[in-house]
Amino acid sequence: STQNIDSVFLKQGSKEGHRERRRIWGGLVSPRGISEQVPALEKRTWQFMRCIERRQSAQDGCIDLVEVFYHLFYDLGGDMVFSDHNEIELMRNGDSKGLVETAKFSTVMMDTFGQSPWLLDILWRIPATRDMHHLVRMTAAMTHNRLKSKELPTSRDLLSYLTEGGVPLRDIERDAMIAVLAGKHPSSRNTTIVLSLACYFLTAEMQYYKKLQTELDVKFPDPLGPLSSSALGDIPLLDGILNEALRLGSFFFLPRVTPRGGVEVEGNYLPGGTIVALAAYSQQTSPDNFFPEPMNFRPERWLPQGLGPHTKTNRAALASFSYGQHACLGKTLAYQQMRYVLARLVLAYDTSFKPGFDVPAFREGIMGMGTPHLEYPLLVAFTRRPGVNLDIVSERHL
Repeated sequence: STQNIDSVFLKQGSKEGHRERRRIWGGLVSPRGISEQVPALEKRTWQFMRCIERRQSAQDGCIDLVEVFYHLFYDLGGDMVFSDHNEIELMRNGDSKGLVETAKFSTVMMDTFGQSPWLLDILWRIPATRDMHHLVRMTAAMTHNRLKSKELPTSRDLLSYLTEGGVPLRDIERDAMIAVLAGKHPSSRNTTIVLSLACYFLTAEMQYYKKLQTELDVKFPDPLGPLSSSALGDIPLLDGILNEALRLGSFFFLPRVTPRGGVEVEGNYLPGGTIVALAAYSQQTSPDNFFPEPMNFRPERWLPQGLGPHTKTNRAALASFSYGQHACLGKTLAYQQMRYVLARLVLAYDTSFKPGFDVPAFREGIMGMGTPHLEYPLLVAFTRRPGVNLDIVSERHL
């Protein structure tokens, strides 16, 4: 049953309970927690690059980049939840058990029925959710193996913070399951979508790819050398590209309930207890907030010079990580991961679409279904740049 489980992602019995669970999860995405995740990020990114090349050689010289991004971030997310007891190895073994598709289905269920837990309870008992049951058992087994281990994890994972916070075992199992199954760990499916869209737009408008490549080459002369978080955070174009992908790829609504006694919003009175929602995509593509070319990928709008003297870039209107007490805890971690992975790709490779790839159709197939959904595969080919030799990367990263 989904009922009577105190989880940071399901409706809680009290605001205090929600705040306390957020506080516990917050340790994972604190500055110290983020720094402890860097070795796993580096290791998984090298594996990701190897995976791209291996699959490319077996698939007519191109890959579905969205699929490989999903596998990267589920592997990395498993590390963040279970540390050394993570058994999710999609980049190595593929996804024969359908973890990614089952996770997408579970996310749609939660987005659609999450405000009515009794409906989730009914759905949980029908045959259509049997794959979810298998994955719940898998995450429960990893949770138990991790908690009974006498060896300390190589890095503090989510289960470390939950156990130290006194969260009951049943709720730890549920939090771990939701973190993996619904893609709600900070390395979530939204990170996959944002990086996929960033690579799509960069490949479709190669001038931005080349410009970013030039800036990265200057900053990091050795394409396989260390990439410090501080140095990556000091490249405005890199953040501009990620912000544009977020702006054009966030389709969700942010529901809220008006306070008792009602509230007035822009001259309109809303009674207490009314459910209201912010439509992120409409806000983020409105010419009132982003101008000119609000529907186009223009990362320079985020740079100091913008798109000219009449530029509007309302940074506060970028709602991709939500606002207030329900804002995404993992925003800082997500940016760190996206900067690192995208920089590694651009430093090491040139990219192109598969011959015949329909660039406009892919853009039209970016769907808003609570969380973003990509209707078509992103078929691209990566070519190593001169001087890039992954074979010299230390075995400890692979």
